[in-house]
Amino acid sequence: MGQVTKETEEILSSLSRPLKPQGTLVPTELFAMRNEVDACNQRHLAQLPGQVKIFNALRNTVSDPRLHERLDKDCNAVDSLHLKVNAQVMCIKNLTDQGLVNGSLGCVIGFEEDTGLPVVDFKSGNGGNVSIRRTVNMEQWKLESGRDVVTKEQV
Repeated sequence: MGQVTKETEEILSSLSRPLKPQGTLVPTELFAMRNEVDACNQRHLAQLPGQVKIFNALRNTVSDPRLHERLDKDCNAVDSLHLKVNAQVMCIKNLTDQGLVNGSLGCVIGFEEDTGLPVVDFKSGNGGNVSIRRTVNMEQWKLESGRDVVTKEQV
């Protein structure tokens, strides 16, 4: 158990190929650890020109701060999100009423003048041939534990 046979290794290796970007989106890189994801995202963001816009998560106050730690284990929303125009982003929550699901990829095309919220051109459909342009609003994640309800809000 836990051993990869030579035959399996050869089959998997035969699938290796360069991935072609679809329009402005580059293929998603997968990492085992969150810190590797963060480092990769920071490198890509640093390569883009322009000013960084920072979006800080909002949290409610609860009697037991460990509840926030529990929520963070199940929630991919970061405490401080750094974005620029042309940054590639991924939806981390199902927003089916808006035609978006967890994993939908898009590109920041600007920021709303009055709210500062990011405007994202998401690609959908087979081959990413359908555009869904959305202003990304604050979304809420919550955890209920007894009488306590802990929440986190982020774009």
